[in-house]
Amino acid sequence: MKKNILQAKKALLALFAMLMPLLANANPVEIDGFWYNLVPKAKQAEVTKPSDGTKYSGAITIPATVTFDGVTYSVTSIGNTAFSGCSSLTSINIPESVTTIGYRAFSGCSSLTAITIPEGVTSIGDYAFSNCSSLTSVHISRIEAWCKISFESYESNPLYFAHNLYLDSKLVTELVIPESVTSIGSYAFRGCYSLTSITIPENSKLTSIGSDAFYGCKSLTSITLPEGVTSIGSSAFYNCSSLTSMTIPESVTSIGGYAFDGCSSLTAMTIPEGVTSIGDYAFSNCSSLTSVTLPASVTSIG
Repeated sequence: MKKNILQAKKALLALFAMLMPLLANANPVEIDGFWYNLVPKAKQAEVTKPSDGTKYSGAITIPATVTFDGVTYSVTSIGNTAFSGCSSLTSINIPESVTTIGYRAFSGCSSLTAITIPEGVTSIGDYAFSNCSSLTSVHISRIEAWCKISFESYESNPLYFAHNLYLDSKLVTELVIPESVTSIGSYAFRGCYSLTSITIPENSKLTSIGSDAFYGCKSLTSITLPEGVTSIGSSAFYNCSSLTSMTIPESVTSIGGYAFDGCSSLTAMTIPEGVTSIGDYAFSNCSSLTSVTLPASVTSIG
């Protein structure tokens, strides 16, 4: 019995020793006006909500690295609700070191008018920019990096509120998708009113267009998809009310539900051989559509 108790104590002590580094940093630390969760082993820092209840305000710049107790940490993420409710935050400079932006990170930042998303960002959490009612511009440096971002919801994408996308400080109206892009992620350009046309080169490696990718791009008039694209996601072109023409390549096998719902200027559509399924309401509310050609390969229509 005593031996078992001793072994149990040793196991608990070993577990405690393992947890000590985590426990030592369980609470956020304040460094030069910002609060962080530190990960000592990885030497990474996450910007977090201030523990003292204060709100970030004005124009701020997040540093790429911070030093605490003689250890330098790389700032790699903006944590859940880090800037949520900071209604007096007017501008923020996010360092290139940041790769993730968390759930509701900027929710309710109603004075924020512009945001620059570094090309290292790969994921943005649910509702990250919800209720950012003053946003008017989103700035990026590479289309390739933007297309790869995983947006968890449409309110994760600041473009849904800002409507205007800037590439290297120039407003994007005629979007050119680089050859190296293999997929356009869900919600990538949702609500981008500035877009008028999309060009995808013939030798493009593009294979898929995600759900809601161009949802609500109301100024978009034309797009030609290259051979190689196999799927068009649900609501991909939903309510693109100025879209007058659309060329679907032979490589496409599926068209998602609501894909062209609300494309009220679309007059004709030819579905190529190879398409096997067309989702629910794919062409609903296409009030100008007078001709649709379906191939024999279609086996399912929603």
